[in-house]
Amino acid sequence: MSIALASALTMQISSCQQQRENPLLQESTLPFGAPDFSKIDSTDYMPAFEAAIQQTRDEIAAIADNPDSATFENTILALEESGKALDRVSRVFFALVEADKTPALADIEKKVQPMLTDLGNEISFNKPLFERIKKVYDTQYESLQGEDKKLTEETYKEFVRKGALLPDDKMARMKEINLRISELQTEWGEVLPDATNDAVVWVDKKEDLAGLSEADLAQCEKDAQSRGGKAPYAIVIVNTTQQAILASLDNRDLRKKVFEASEHRADGTGKYNTFPLVCEIAKLRAEKAEIMGYPNYASYSLENTMAKTPVNVYDFLMNLIKAYVPKADAETKAIENFARKTEGPEFQLQAYDYFYYSAKMKKELLDVSDDEVKPYFNVDSVLKNGVFYAANRAYGLTFKERDDFPLYHPDMKAFEVDDKDGKPIALFYCDYYRRPSKRGGAWMDGFQKQSRQRNEMPIIFNVCNNAKAPEGKPSLLTWDEVTTMFHEFGHALHGMLSNCQYNSLSGTSVYRDFVEMPSQFNESFASIPEVFDNYARHCDTGEPMPADMKERML
Repeated sequence: MSIALASALTMQISSCQQQRENPLLQESTLPFGAPDFSKIDSTDYMPAFEAAIQQTRDEIAAIADNPDSATFENTILALEESGKALDRVSRVFFALVEADKTPALADIEKKVQPMLTDLGNEISFNKPLFERIKKVYDTQYESLQGEDKKLTEETYKEFVRKGALLPDDKMARMKEINLRISELQTEWGEVLPDATNDAVVWVDKKEDLAGLSEADLAQCEKDAQSRGGKAPYAIVIVNTTQQAILASLDNRDLRKKVFEASEHRADGTGKYNTFPLVCEIAKLRAEKAEIMGYPNYASYSLENTMAKTPVNVYDFLMNLIKAYVPKADAETKAIENFARKTEGPEFQLQAYDYFYYSAKMKKELLDVSDDEVKPYFNVDSVLKNGVFYAANRAYGLTFKERDDFPLYHPDMKAFEVDDKDGKPIALFYCDYYRRPSKRGGAWMDGFQKQSRQRNEMPIIFNVCNNAKAPEGKPSLLTWDEVTTMFHEFGHALHGMLSNCQYNSLSGTSVYRDFVEMPSQFNESFASIPEVFDNYARHCDTGEPMPADMKERML
């Protein structure tokens, strides 16, 4: 190839790259407006954020500098409709940061968070903008109706809560606090997943894993291979606190090792330490509350909840403790006495022993164990014959799997959600299996919120951290993981069944302590006989769980 031809080709390729439209800045052509992950590259995020942030700045400036008298339409509604491009980019990006964070995404997050905080400060402390909002609130609020009135109230109060009425010196300090908290939270979000992945407990000998089922042993082998194979087996820290594997491990020293790996993953005993981050965040929050005129951050934080005050929270917790502690103490003593039957009268029950001997005691008293019931909880059956079945019976919803939507990970699935009349109302994604790039826990969020104003339907997702079985084997759940799936789907229903005019009021945009009500309610469906009997079927035979086993388990 000649030098001239090579140069021409290089210029042509460069030109094509420049002409490529950033998919994050374009409205999706897919049904529901779903994000097209087949077109999105990690290199798209930074330019998309930069462009969307600038677009938002321009939109805010147009509202604040509007020479016309402030009205609901040209101020409150205009603010509500600003930043749509930034919302689209942020929702996709931060969903992946939580569920499938790569080093490239982590690097972008470090750069983007300060940019977003700066933008937030600019908007929150924009005096001309707030003057217009206050004008509408003071003069037009009483004449507004329905969601227009609610949106005006929430917009005004949110600006006040962020410090729009503060004098200049305190406003400047609030900007500094907001930026520093954002930096610390980003750093914390980086440290914790790394600490959890580093807390893997490596095991050299199969006999040290006595007590585990064949399925669990296979999972430990798979986890070891996926994390570099430093030993034949690996016990992965999979939850925020409790580790289900502690109920099965016979080896007490290994139980202790797993428990301590979980408990101390980021508390300063190893190379990861979140204590300085947490302490600085707490101090900054306390200062923030003081600036805003509150006695402490709890008072500031709880004002916008159902609980309202720290006193109400403590009263609630103390009533729980008063009722619960005697029962908990009696149960713990009973488990310790049970363990002493085999371990001797001097045996002292430790935190890492609790689940193990509790499981043994349940087996002796009720003849039931996780290994016996897990074959009846195939994740696919729990989802389709349990979670979806209950939603159909309760709300008339139907779910059609869609394999034509690009996904961000092969483990995901997508479902179209139709109402009782067959009308599409939402798109639902699920991402149930753990991997090193995913943070711990389980959650719900959305790529798009419901809004009649924007003519947008909800695109909701659930994320969990269940173990994925080796190829060709069914992925089985514990009862706790089953109820977690129902719980998180309650949040999903909250998002999917939303019917609001405005994006900022829709879905789970409710008091933080109310947001758990739909999930707790939906969790109860897991054990309703009609629902339970429909999904709790043996993964090999398809037979329902025997009635006596079901009774003993529940």
